[in-house]
Amino acid sequence: MLTNIKKLPIKLIDQLRWDLGLPQDYVKGLVVDYPDYFEVSPMRIVNEEEEQEVLGLEVVCWIDELGVSEMERKARKEPGRSYVKGMPIGFPMEFSRGFDMEKKVKRWVDDWQKLPYISPYEDACIWIPRAEKWTVAVLHEFLNLLISKKTEKDNILCVGDQLGLRSRFRRALVNHPGIFYLSNKIRTHTAVLREGYKRDLLVEKHPLMGMRYQYIHLMNKGKEQVQSSGASSSSSARRQGTSDAKLEEEKGEFLGSEVEESGEDENGYDSNVSDDEEEDEDEDEKNVPNRRAVGGESRASSRIRSRESSRSPPRKNFKGSYSDRSENNLSMVSRRREPCNRRGNGLRA
Repeated sequence: MLTNIKKLPIKLIDQLRWDLGLPQDYVKGLVVDYPDYFEVSPMRIVNEEEEQEVLGLEVVCWIDELGVSEMERKARKEPGRSYVKGMPIGFPMEFSRGFDMEKKVKRWVDDWQKLPYISPYEDACIWIPRAEKWTVAVLHEFLNLLISKKTEKDNILCVGDQLGLRSRFRRALVNHPGIFYLSNKIRTHTAVLREGYKRDLLVEKHPLMGMRYQYIHLMNKGKEQVQSSGASSSSSARRQGTSDAKLEEEKGEFLGSEVEESGEDENGYDSNVSDDEEEDEDEDEKNVPNRRAVGGESRASSRIRSRESSRSPPRKNFKGSYSDRSENNLSMVSRRREPCNRRGNGLRA
């Protein structure tokens, strides 16, 4: 309805489908359900100095109630004011913090606001001196039709190509920073209608925008949970590694203390057990001083066998074979029994 021929290419509408809040199959759904209002028909456009025939969406039935701009609707709702078509309407302006306007520019803006307001749904060819305000009105109405009150700058210029206002749209975005705001985030130029936002929030939130905000919040919440779970798993892995290292260290200390308490020497003997046995042998020898050498030797051999049976099995850290240990045991016991042989012959130590 903003165009002179009341028709737009479907390719351009597809480009604006997300900003307009249209479903993906709007041609097969909405257009077919309302044949009295819309119709798909061929149209010719000029693309890169060449005419092309494409499919376009045409408004079949004009409705006067829908041909009223947002500025006119708000002016009619103002209390104590009876709006008549052609009266001056000032655009609401909001400037960024720290914006300083010169007096000469401010005087020009005040005079410009007092010009009669021309509806964007009218043909402004006869209003040549007021064409700039009409251009701003068309751009203002176009951004009001979008559910997010903003769109990319390239989309605005594409619409300006169809309306024949590409250069005027560019000048309007630059010359009226109090009405339009140009954002450059993530290397994307976005044109925002200032009066549609208040502290980064939409003044009139569309239901579809509420669903989009909830979806974005849900995605951010899931992302935070994934990051927190990853951080907790890494910290638990670090704690597990530290506890394993401590367990290994304690295990090594425990094994070392066990070896020291057992009192084994390098050859695998238990020093505590051998000392006790030596004391028992000394007491027996004192009680029986006149035992013969043959009997002493037989008792020594029996004690050697009992000592070998009561001795604990060889440990893993023992150096040498079991046969070597038995030979060493025999040699040491024989050396210890030499005094006993002398006592058997009647000699006292």
